[in-house]
Amino acid sequence: MIKDIGNFVGRYYQVLGWISLAGILADLILNERLHIDLTFLLWFWAGSHLRRHNPTARRWTLGMSGAGLGLLALAYVYALAAGTEKMTVHWGSAIKNPSLAQVAAILAVFAVIIGTPCALLLTRRAKEEFSSPTATC
Repeated sequence: MIKDIGNFVGRYYQVLGWISLAGILADLILNERLHIDLTFLLWFWAGSHLRRHNPTARRWTLGMSGAGLGLLALAYVYALAAGTEKMTVHWGSAIKNPSLAQVAAILAVFAVIIGTPCALLLTRRAKEEFSSPTATC
């Protein structure tokens, strides 16, 4: 059982921020291209404020996570409707013309990565943690 959901999810997002930075560096070293993705800044911001039990950060995180999950669902619906023949999926390297199963597997991984902290932040215990008088704004 997780004792402090805000701290756990905050650390989770900070780890995602470091992974995002490592991915930028790995792309630079391995593929000799500079692909700057500023998402790591959002991960660090969310992580820092969630660890301090900021209720506004919780709401923003839930909103952005919900939007991300919605985009993943739309991507899958698009793959179902339009097919995957002309798609390119970037997962470490580019996968051209992926199968529907490959698209579904990659989207499922991202759904778990995004959905897990979202589900934790929706629990009653998290709502109590973020509404307590010790929560900072």
